[in-house]
Amino acid sequence: ELKQLGNVSLELKPFEDFSLNIEYAGSMWDQNKFSAADDGNNYGYATNIYIQMNPKEIEIGDLNLGKVALSYKDRFVQSKFTSPDRFNEAEYSRNYNISSITEQVDEKLRELTVRLFPIDELKVLSSFSFLRRGDNFKTDRYNNTLQLSDQKAYSFLYNIDFISNKNINLKSSWFRQS
Repeated sequence: ELKQLGNVSLELKPFEDFSLNIEYAGSMWDQNKFSAADDGNNYGYATNIYIQMNPKEIEIGDLNLGKVALSYKDRFVQSKFTSPDRFNEAEYSRNYNISSITEQVDEKLRELTVRLFPIDELKVLSSFSFLRRGDNFKTDRYNNTLQLSDQKAYSFLYNIDFISNKNINLKSSWFRQS
């Protein structure tokens, strides 16, 4: 067999505290170099678009609401794309409840994250993401994290994760808290 991978990445910073990352990867996987059979389906691709706005002060008149940051991720992985190494985070399958799925299908992941910093000691992170694998599997994930800390005397962290998924045979939802 022969696996090959090419990747092109572009990072743009059109404004201060704003960035756009675009990535395209292509792979070729010839599962049998001794045979020319099925050589027409060796190519697969993946795309990733990531937009980020760094924390900015939000003020309405004389009222300071703190800082807010936004990010958006849009990723597509074609079923025929292969990688020599893992490209998902370690908890990816668990976060989207896909550990029992082994079928190779197209995968779309979209994620919107809002980070709020009302005061220096308080951070609030909220994200919504959805994952679609083929026509028969979908997961919606809502994650919220609250952190209150002065870095010296106290630190409080609360995380709540709600996952709802559905495939052709099963529908489930669950909460995970820490």
